[in-house]
Amino acid sequence: MSDFNDMAVADGLESVKVELQQVIAEGPTPARCERVFPPLPDDCDDGHQAAPPPPPDWPMPTITGSAPTDLQADVLPGWLGEFTGAVCDSLQVPATMCVGMALSVLAACVQRRYVVEVHDGYQEPTSLDTLTFACSGSR
Repeated sequence: MSDFNDMAVADGLESVKVELQQVIAEGPTPARCERVFPPLPDDCDDGHQAAPPPPPDWPMPTITGSAPTDLQADVLPGWLGEFTGAVCDSLQVPATMCVGMALSVLAACVQRRYVVEVHDGYQEPTSLDTLTFACSGSR
């Protein structure tokens, strides 16, 4: 047999359980117990309490200044503004998220059809890279 799935098919789940219990019983005893977050019910049954890890030392942000302007769906023309507004309402997210995504999709659609001349003799393809983020647990 190549793995426990084959063993379960051939001999039943009980044979897999017996095999695993035997391997665990024969294995080495851990010298130190480390907790995971959140703790699992069977963590550190030996009573050993591992020290919590130190908090990360994050650098301070280097970007200063005012907050970016919120983009509303009505800044987009016609059907695109209406569609983007409906998506925002449906998903219950800030309009800026949907407007950014709509602009990214439009830029991808025209990327190989148009170029932008930044100044005389310097051209770039139309491209827009966006990053959308929100606090954990929010939309």
